[in-house]
Amino acid sequence: MVQFEKEKGNVNNDDDDDNDDEILPISVKNAVGGLETFINYFEQQDDSEFNVNDLRIFRKYLRIVRVQEFNSKSQSTLDVFLEG
Repeated sequence: MVQFEKEKGNVNNDDDDDNDDEILPISVKNAVGGLETFINYFEQQDDSEFNVNDLRIFRKYLRIVRVQEFNSKSQSTLDVFLEG
């Protein structure tokens, strides 16, 4: 992170960072994986700053994203595979 900021030049200029950063779309599959990884990390922490109530929120969003992932899958019939 520090090296990245040095390469950019001016570390204290936050306005340029906002304009240069392009938010790329993230697939639902990647979102599920990222949340699962973060939740696993969160559960391993003994620090009091990691609040159990916050963990519940992340698990809630993991359930929501899993439902979105399930709903985004389309079911094909066997005929599609046999026609090829």
